[in-house]
Amino acid sequence: MKDKLNSIKRFLGLWLLIATVAVPVYAETLPASSVKSDIQPQLQAPSADEYAEGKRLFFKATNMRECLAALAKMDPEGMDTAGWCKMYEGNLVFQITNQSPNVDPVDFLISVDGKLLIEKEMKFADAHLEEMIGVQVAPGKHVILVESKKGLAMQRITVTVKDRLYVGIAYYYYTKKDFYGPTRRQFKFSTSKRPFAMM
Repeated sequence: MKDKLNSIKRFLGLWLLIATVAVPVYAETLPASSVKSDIQPQLQAPSADEYAEGKRLFFKATNMRECLAALAKMDPEGMDTAGWCKMYEGNLVFQITNQSPNVDPVDFLISVDGKLLIEKEMKFADAHLEEMIGVQVAPGKHVILVESKKGLAMQRITVTVKDRLYVGIAYYYYTKKDFYGPTRRQFKFSTSKRPFAMM
């Protein structure tokens, strides 16, 4: 059921993006004589240069409007625009991933200053699945506690939030049989002022 809801969200997010940003941007670039009321503009896949420029602008964006404008330059086909734009919700953004094939799915219970804010299960999916979840906190120091009942791990860090802060949290656990093993059950944290390209 969750997968079906996520698919619907992605579909609606894509059409919202096209309706609000991509179509007006495309229409503005057409000469006035070529725009007719009975002809709908056709979106074309961007060139490699346009895609690269859109990606550069996306990671430079500081708000939702800039995020959507950058995505409009890129090919939205198959892109999780709703997920990508979550990077700009809140000033403390968690980027979580399950890097263990042995605990699939693993649960993330994330608390900030003793208050449970996020409960999320993440599949392994060949370690390529990530989720961004943003929350709003007051500027200053905050204690983040992440734990997993299924993954049997817990870890705490203190961060200082000034503007927007990205916190990458990856769950790891490998056995002797695994290529990267063995490793103990653990969470690894990373912090950045920008989204992580790959965790």
